[in-house]
Amino acid sequence: MGQFLTLSRAARLVGVTRGVLQKRVREGELPSYDGMVSTADLLRVYPDFDLADSGAFERVARIKEQAFGRRVQERMLPSSEVLAQRLFAQGQELADLRRHLRRYHDLVVGVQRHLRELYESAGVADRDPLLKGIEKFVEQGLAEVLGSSDASDNLAIMNDVLKIMSAHVSVRPSGREFFVEGHDTLLKAGVRAGLMLNYGCGNGNCGLCKARVVSGEVRQVQHCDYVLSEAEKQQGYTLLCSHTAVSDVVLEALEASGPADIAEQRIVAKVRSVAPISAQATDTLLLHLQTPRSNRLRFLAGQSITLGLVVGREDFSATYPVASCPCDDRNLLFHIHRDARDSFAERLFAGALRGGEAISL
Repeated sequence: MGQFLTLSRAARLVGVTRGVLQKRVREGELPSYDGMVSTADLLRVYPDFDLADSGAFERVARIKEQAFGRRVQERMLPSSEVLAQRLFAQGQELADLRRHLRRYHDLVVGVQRHLRELYESAGVADRDPLLKGIEKFVEQGLAEVLGSSDASDNLAIMNDVLKIMSAHVSVRPSGREFFVEGHDTLLKAGVRAGLMLNYGCGNGNCGLCKARVVSGEVRQVQHCDYVLSEAEKQQGYTLLCSHTAVSDVVLEALEASGPADIAEQRIVAKVRSVAPISAQATDTLLLHLQTPRSNRLRFLAGQSITLGLVVGREDFSATYPVASCPCDDRNLLFHIHRDARDSFAERLFAGALRGGEAISL
């Protein structure tokens, strides 16, 4: 039957989307048991799967090749404490599996011994053919298991490796899922995966990102000033911005369903750079703004921001869509096109903004 995997982990291993696997499940191609699929069925549906060609294998190989690189250690590998806890958990899981296998083995050997005793205690004329057949069946089954040379389950092996490198997180009540990798916090990993998790400062000060851990283990990896009440701690609440997942985790968390769920924000940001988007596109500027660490901008993909600029005694403002990802709430990018009707854009093209200057959002 093979090892059982969640659809998210199975999709990640064979290099397809979760939706593709769900479609195969609905069409009856891939059996599913309580939302889980077996590696044996997965290999039957994807017979051309090659461990060496999989994206997951390439990722692990890349980490191994650059294991001592500081960049890889910080961005791709969990902290040594988290790795140690995950390895310890897998060691316990392996020990439990071995104990269960030992018990089953002892049970089968005991049944075999009991059948022989019954067989030997019976008279020659009274020997039951059924009893003899059962004894032979047990002996053959035990011999096949002990002498088995089946190939290793590559999907199961890779899944065990990836469980050390990353943790799977399910969010209730939305049912959304994501993976936490490297030194990412739960909040950073969730926002990067496209979830609209509730948060404010993203820096451990406001407490808006608190969520309840239904199952699994989390660990604090960043400092936070916000203090949870004793009642919240007893109920399993944690701050997503300062904790990471040690094991697979189930969370109860608030998510925005749309822009209306995000309160209006007013922030003063600093200009990092203003430059043509490319040598060919000189009529379009790339404006890079950075918000303060303690006052990040929460937004959804596709939203627009009103920018305000003061030049001398004149105020200029305009509204532009954000060109950067909501997963980076400090570094905001805008594509500003030259337009004679847009006084804000004209001031930018005239060089009114330089690095380090303030601009209101």
